[in-house]
Amino acid sequence: MFLSKKQPVGTFLGKGTAFKGDLTVMGTLHVDEKFEGQISSDTLIISETGVVEGDITSGYIVCKGRINGNAVALQKLEVYSKGSVTGSVHSPVIKIEEGARINGECYVARTGAIANHILLNKHGNR
Repeated sequence: MFLSKKQPVGTFLGKGTAFKGDLTVMGTLHVDEKFEGQISSDTLIISETGVVEGDITSGYIVCKGRINGNAVALQKLEVYSKGSVTGSVHSPVIKIEEGARINGECYVARTGAIANHILLNKHGNR
């Protein structure tokens, strides 16, 4: 699930591209521009110029840009120095680099607890 130099990016939303809607990607999604909607992927990479407006569920999230919404990483969430998240973050492992910003709540729990939380919220049983 974690990126290696040999693992190619499966889906790329490059500069000059905007997307509005819900997107499910088997594999890696790289966002370089603006995305509005919900994302579900194995791995999500948001570059320094990337912006996601919506909720994310992914195995592994790398944020070097902006997330405006809730982010659920089933394995690991990384927010780099120029990255920001406005919303709740859920992951068993959260890496926050100096200079990064999170404006919301952070939940660190094992993967099973995060999966249960997602299922309960989808069914309105909070």
